[in-house]
Amino acid sequence: MSNTAGVRSLCRASGVMLAAFAALGFAGSATAAQLTSMAAGPKVTSWSPHAAAKGAKVTFRGIDLGAVTGVTWLIYPGPKDYSAKIFTKSATSIVAIAPVTFPTKTSAGEIQFKSKSGTTMVTCWGGCG
Repeated sequence: MSNTAGVRSLCRASGVMLAAFAALGFAGSATAAQLTSMAAGPKVTSWSPHAAAKGAKVTFRGIDLGAVTGVTWLIYPGPKDYSAKIFTKSATSIVAIAPVTFPTKTSAGEIQFKSKSGTTMVTCWGGCG
């Protein structure tokens, strides 16, 4: 069973909240830890690079990453799901091949990790839909 629809709704709500904070003059940016789902499962604490072209290797570091079964870039509108090839995986890191260029100025998007315990959002850009 997938909870992807719930995560997409959460992402849209997060985008509205970020816009509201920006309008009120709050500064700062969300960290990977802030964007990671509160549900039990994989937690991403950092990743690099934060922007890359299609085909680039993206390294994610965190906790329980060995449980990840898939890494997906979601691009809005749509959303369109782009599965990433996992190059290497361990309990504390994953290197995935970016299936699309990210972030883009013309499209919102997010990166998600899927595991048996659910779906974890790693990052979100452009308001996420």
